[in-house]
Amino acid sequence: EAVRIAAESAAKIQEMEAEAELQIAQMDGEALKALAQAELRSNKHLQKAREFELTNKQLDIYHQLAQNPDLVVSASEDEKTNLMMMADSVLKSEQGKDGDGSMLANLNMLRLASNAYGLRSDVYIPEGAAAAGAAGGETGGAGGE
Repeated sequence: EAVRIAAESAAKIQEMEAEAELQIAQMDGEALKALAQAELRSNKHLQKAREFELTNKQLDIYHQLAQNPDLVVSASEDEKTNLMMMADSVLKSEQGKDGDGSMLANLNMLRLASNAYGLRSDVYIPEGAAAAGAAGGETGGAGGE
């Protein structure tokens, strides 16, 4: 009789432990479902928050670039325009200084300006040649062409 009671008690204990484990597993599953639903609802808000944070970081970078005095920003893809802007920037930064950078920037600005007035960049006009050519009636062509 004692063996039967001990066996029934052990079986009952095992049954109760199995039911408890089943309830724990079911509750864990329900908790996971609830977390998944909460994350799904919050993802939209989190995504907007992340986009806002990214936009703020981009604006901070743009602000830092705008504060950099050595930076020249151009939306133009025209090489001559960009060269002129760079030369102008160098001239402003080198104002009152004698140096290679200032001299090169001045030369580049003069070259670009002469191109704008129709002079080719490969034409060299020595000082005084234009006045002498005008006085002598030369048109710039070579003999009868």
